[in-house]
Amino acid sequence: MSTSRPADIPITAELINQAIASADSFGHEMRVRAILEQNGVKFTHGWTYPDPVEAKPRQFDFRGTLAHLNHRNRFRFAIECKNLAPTAPLVISGTPRSPAEAFHDIVSPADMGTNFIIRRSRFENRVYPLGGFVGKSFLRLRLDKGVLVSSSQGEGDVYNGWAQALASAHEICGLAAKDIDSGVSVFSVILPAVVVPDGTLWTVQYQRDSSIGAGAIAVDRASVFVNHSVRLPDGHQSINLSHVEFFTLSGLQSFLSELCRHDRYEEDWFPANSEIRKAVNEQ
Repeated sequence: MSTSRPADIPITAELINQAIASADSFGHEMRVRAILEQNGVKFTHGWTYPDPVEAKPRQFDFRGTLAHLNHRNRFRFAIECKNLAPTAPLVISGTPRSPAEAFHDIVSPADMGTNFIIRRSRFENRVYPLGGFVGKSFLRLRLDKGVLVSSSQGEGDVYNGWAQALASAHEICGLAAKDIDSGVSVFSVILPAVVVPDGTLWTVQYQRDSSIGAGAIAVDRASVFVNHSVRLPDGHQSINLSHVEFFTLSGLQSFLSELCRHDRYEEDWFPANSEIRKAVNEQ
């Protein structure tokens, strides 16, 4: 008499439901989508765009826009979703932020959208403060026979996520540079981001002398410095995307719920003392 092997057991609806409850990447995307909807983000989900380097069609997870209370200042998101398991979390290692890393760029049109201006917030930046944690490196860990080991394949998956967020942000930068609303120029901050499930994001901060501070800390948000340059529509000027944001679901919810509901965030992200770094068509 033959016996049934595990591989021979039929896949049932119950087994599928159990799997997609936590392991389905699209389910994770839908949880991110619900957070965006709850917080008034206007977004597109799952559209395609031409890769700015390879010119191949790629699919982004989310692109979204959130207006501040005065509607002239806007946040534009390029969001990728990675459904990590708590058994293989992401550890972001970093250092205290240096003066050269404590900035972000703001873009706005000028002359009814035919030109544009790039402003840089770097004087006592409260969003990316001097000395605050800044991510530099990624590590995925998993248990192997009771020992924590690095998962190189998992690290590559995370790299693909934030690289895709940056690639998707290229078109967003071009759109922001031309954004005129009712005859008024709109100021935009572009935020590439990766969202992971709760309980899967950790940071480790190294001090300048290479010692480790408090050790591993579970977090809901971590900023990784990339200083990624994006060429704007005139082909001569560029905006720098200084950081990629990493959020858990709870971190994204908290970030969005506070972002546009308090006036102090306007001065944090769109400070009056930001310097005009580049004005376009200065040829």
